[in-house]
Amino acid sequence: MKREFTINIILLIIINLLIKPTYIFGIEARIQNLVGIETYGLYFAYFNFVFLFQFINDPGIQNWNAQNVPKNRDKVSTLLPGIFKIKAILSIIFICIALISSLIIGYTNQKLILLLCFNMVLSTMFMFFRGTISGLGYYKTDSILSVLDKSLMILILGYMAWVSTYQNHFNILGFVYGQAFAYIISCIVAGIFLIKKVTFRK
Repeated sequence: MKREFTINIILLIIINLLIKPTYIFGIEARIQNLVGIETYGLYFAYFNFVFLFQFINDPGIQNWNAQNVPKNRDKVSTLLPGIFKIKAILSIIFICIALISSLIIGYTNQKLILLLCFNMVLSTMFMFFRGTISGLGYYKTDSILSVLDKSLMILILGYMAWVSTYQNHFNILGFVYGQAFAYIISCIVAGIFLIKKVTFRK
């Protein structure tokens, strides 16, 4: 067990050292150059605004789940469906409050607000899946999943920003859409893995 845990930590460090700097310097820097500093700064202003309401989207469920699953592996099949329902309800409330607040404050790009909310919902869901998978003892799988979203963003956004003709008229919505596709695929992969490993019961 200790040997497996040590190998997993080493694998995690190596993968993160390769993938995350590539995303930051190869993708984000490129997109910032394509859309301009002002537009990219506006994106971060919108992102930070939506992030203010993140506590509604995930009020500690992810941390609770990460601690609870290892202690109650035999009950995971009955607990997860209920948690999914709670997360779905909180996600809807989170999106509604963020949109209404943005209208009150005067943010004009509601489409960007909605997409950023959607991405945060997907991101927390992916982290929830990972926490469950890790809690069930599949540490190596969790290590691979930890960089799956960023790896997909490198592939999707890298193609859009470096290879395709779309780079000639790249806009910030393209960046957010690319992130969304990466999160969707990541959630599907993690969800399929969980379905194969856990027999869900009501």
